[in-house]
Amino acid sequence: MLKARILVTDLPQMLSDIIETAVSLQPDMELVEREDNEGLETVVHRCQVDVAFVGGPISLYQEVWRARRRLKVLVTTGNGRSAEVLQFRHRSLDEPSPQSLLDAIRIALDSDTWRRNH
Repeated sequence: MLKARILVTDLPQMLSDIIETAVSLQPDMELVEREDNEGLETVVHRCQVDVAFVGGPISLYQEVWRARRRLKVLVTTGNGRSAEVLQFRHRSLDEPSPQSLLDAIRIALDSDTWRRNH
């Protein structure tokens, strides 16, 4: 089984821990790590990241997303009270709980583009 590669970066530690714990318990997902001082675009390409969880604002991540259109970017606010998905369209998530974030990963990955490339 191919695993979706998930990057969690630029978030408050507690929020990162929650997301990383939830993702690590999923058999169809694996966490990738960003090296110290490694740029986001570099790690996305090096690890072939499928989904990146990052801290907002969205404008900070649009260039990375545009450079790798297959990448899905989930942007959360610093307090974790809202999240948005950047893929070929932008949509808001109602409640960014660990389960709804996992559901968002699966929805983002459940596309012909991801399946065709894996």
